[in-house]
Amino acid sequence: MIALKSPRDIFRRENEPMSETNQCAIKNPQHAACTCRHRYCPRRIHAILGVVVGLFVIAHVSIALTGLWPERYQALVDQIHRLGPALPALELALVFIPLLAQVGYGLRMLVKVGMAYHTDKKSRGGEMRFFLQRLSAIILLWFLGFHVATMHRWGFHLLYDVTGADALTGYKAAGLFHPNGQAFQSTALAIRSYWSPEASRHPANLVVVAFYALGIWAVCYHLANGLATSAMAWGITVTEMSQRRCTLLCVGIGAALTVAGTAAWYAFAFGSPSG
Repeated sequence: MIALKSPRDIFRRENEPMSETNQCAIKNPQHAACTCRHRYCPRRIHAILGVVVGLFVIAHVSIALTGLWPERYQALVDQIHRLGPALPALELALVFIPLLAQVGYGLRMLVKVGMAYHTDKKSRGGEMRFFLQRLSAIILLWFLGFHVATMHRWGFHLLYDVTGADALTGYKAAGLFHPNGQAFQSTALAIRSYWSPEASRHPANLVVVAFYALGIWAVCYHLANGLATSAMAWGITVTEMSQRRCTLLCVGIGAALTVAGTAAWYAFAFGSPSG
């Protein structure tokens, strides 16, 4: 027998305000589209910014892949740096601002959900994919922080130039990316000899090399799975078949990016400047 609800119960349920944890509750688990009441849905904005950052990651890995041929890598770096003063502005607008917004909202979601494997927020991909997405987010957060701090001119190098701290003198020898004629050599030093330039097989150097590989794989998974779930959040894939096809496409993108990223990592971790 079906229990009938009284008009009072129906009125109370329809007018009950949504809690913060259910603002993006899914009306149809198959569609998994975001149905929050925000005028500008934060989940969808997060997805768009993820695509922007993802395009940069694909371009960055593609450029790094030419490290298999150091002369081509240097020529490509020279072309990019011909932009001159416009390059930092483009980096800020197209990379760092979207990335910081991504990280900020991602950390907010991570704090709310935590790292528990079993959670009720798994409508887009299932528990395993959602857990790996959060785990890869933590790894790539540390990886990107280390990568930018050690190789970018806005990282430790800027701190060294401002303070002249003795503790950073070793970093100056092997750390900063030098685009002018030393693109391959400086990148290789930052990856394979960051901790101890004098001893390439120093255990700490090997840890940095392994950390770069782990970071690259985490970025590839996070991007591929993020693209698939973003399509769900936007309601682009509204049927089970379309979600399956989109997932397969994103798996292909992730696999190709992983192969390219691993090849680029090998070039700088173990390759020769002569190619």
